[in-house]
Amino acid sequence: MSFGIGLKNYSNCFYFMNKYLVGFLFGVIGGVFAFGLMKSVETKAGIANQVITPTPSPTPTPTPFDFWHKIVSDSALSTVAIQNFQNNKIKKQGNGIILSSDGLIVTTLEIASGGSIQVLYEDKILKGKLIYKDSINNLGIVKIENNNLSVSNLDKPSGYESGQEYMLTGKLANLSKPVIFSQKATIKYILDDKVYLDTNSDKNLNGAKAINHKGQTAGIVYVVGESVYLIKSDIINDFYKTFLNQ
Repeated sequence: MSFGIGLKNYSNCFYFMNKYLVGFLFGVIGGVFAFGLMKSVETKAGIANQVITPTPSPTPTPTPFDFWHKIVSDSALSTVAIQNFQNNKIKKQGNGIILSSDGLIVTTLEIASGGSIQVLYEDKILKGKLIYKDSINNLGIVKIENNNLSVSNLDKPSGYESGQEYMLTGKLANLSKPVIFSQKATIKYILDDKVYLDTNSDKNLNGAKAINHKGQTAGIVYVVGESVYLIKSDIINDFYKTFLNQ
């Protein structure tokens, strides 16, 4: 009797265990699935909200000082300092570019006209004479008596555009020996054949050589008031050829 009662109770117990065990297992499985689903959503949301830092563009490298220094040094031998005397006093001074080994020099007409001229080349002071001029383009050719001079090439750069960088270089008379100077300039804008430069204005810049980053002579400069202009090398070339053909 007692055995029958025990078996019945055991069967009921086994029934309830099966019933609740299945539910418990489904609950555990559901919980694990829900937890994984929440983690997946959080991960995706994190990726969506993540701030992606873009790779910075390379910073433009400025032209090294040593690079310009070499260009200025290389061009020094073909540039001269020019002084214009009136009533035994220096009234004007500027620069010139040597065009021929026998002493032909191009400069601005303002420097070369209206007085007696002397040219400082290396450690020599030489008498100069204006022999040809172009009033429209503000150019003059000065002749000195000397031979075997270093000649400057008048290059033809690919173009002149706003923002292009140049080095203006020439020589200043310092007692009996000229001193090399240089200063940077950029093209401000171009109007017809006139090229306006953005640089510090100084009368001593008249006749200075403008060199680009390739070492090419792009022309010479002249100053009017506070404005600095570039006379392009092709204009100087045409002026020089016209003189030679006469």
